[in-house]
Amino acid sequence: MTNKQELELKEVRKSIDDIDNKILELIEERTKNVKKVGDIKHNQNSPIYRPQRELEILKRLEAKSSYLNLEQIGAIFYEIFSFSRNYEKTQSISFLGPKYSYTHEASMQKFSSSSTYIPSSSIKDVFINIEQNISSYGVVPIENSSNGIVSETLNFLDKYNMNIVSEISLDIKHILVGNNSDLKSIKKIYSKDIAFSQCATFLDKYNLRSEEKNFSVHSTSEAARLASEDSDTLAICSKYAAKFYQLPIIYENIQDLKNNRTRFLVIEKNQNNYKETCVASIEYKTSMLIRTENKSGSLYLLLQSFYKEDINLIKIKSHIYEGITLFFIEALIHRDDEKFLNILKKHKNSIKILGTYIKDIDEI
Repeated sequence: MTNKQELELKEVRKSIDDIDNKILELIEERTKNVKKVGDIKHNQNSPIYRPQRELEILKRLEAKSSYLNLEQIGAIFYEIFSFSRNYEKTQSISFLGPKYSYTHEASMQKFSSSSTYIPSSSIKDVFINIEQNISSYGVVPIENSSNGIVSETLNFLDKYNMNIVSEISLDIKHILVGNNSDLKSIKKIYSKDIAFSQCATFLDKYNLRSEEKNFSVHSTSEAARLASEDSDTLAICSKYAAKFYQLPIIYENIQDLKNNRTRFLVIEKNQNNYKETCVASIEYKTSMLIRTENKSGSLYLLLQSFYKEDINLIKIKSHIYEGITLFFIEALIHRDDEKFLNILKKHKNSIKILGTYIKDIDEI
């Protein structure tokens, strides 16, 4: 490199440093204004986490950008949003499983590293933490592309008065990890029972599936912890857990279905006093539980009402809870849309609205 090039490089780096300094100053200035918003809203019950407001900001910035798309801008600003929300009000998120589980990873996607995370041993505990104001929000699984609807989540959505505010989709990519790559010498493999079933083909191929070797534990992150303590032990877990426990990856993507995905819901206590304004350019999803009369044609008549109002139903799942048949239904419509309100007038005793939120993902 010539002296001229070195000087030019030094000047460019100096310019980058100056820009970084300005970015930091602007973020701090933004944070001060966010805190003012929090002070103004101190005695109000309006939510801190507002996905619609965040999406509107990202779309506005995308329109101004010459280089970055919506996803790239989001990767930068979601961390800023999360950091800023904590200046309005400290937020804590309960999630199913210990740290470094798939649900923890999904929670981090939505709330980033600035929030406080509370591991929960069961889906019920997530709901209880929100109900008792221990947590601001909860993240729970609702369905998996391999195993279907998570019945326990539906049970507690029916029992508790919660509001779905957002959804998350996570690709579930199982890996085999451990400090010993000699598969013939392995004595134990730890994982969650559902992970074993999702990796049956791989385990059969390498003669690793047996009652003597496969030990089910509470979570895949717990499996990774156990494998990190024993050289004759492996784990089926996520890269997220393997990275934390510093476990070498032996095989990647060992799940039977390569498009194995889990959908999660972000829930909060339903305050019944706040409604997000419907924006025409945003596609909304409304989730609900349906109870119909125990007589012929009752479900048909309800579904016919959706058809007559030209409302697109994208999911209908039957679910039995405490001897009563419920239907988990999702529609591409905002709860305040006139067409949906017409249905509520006819069937208000049959429908429990679980939440209206931005449609972030396609169906799994």
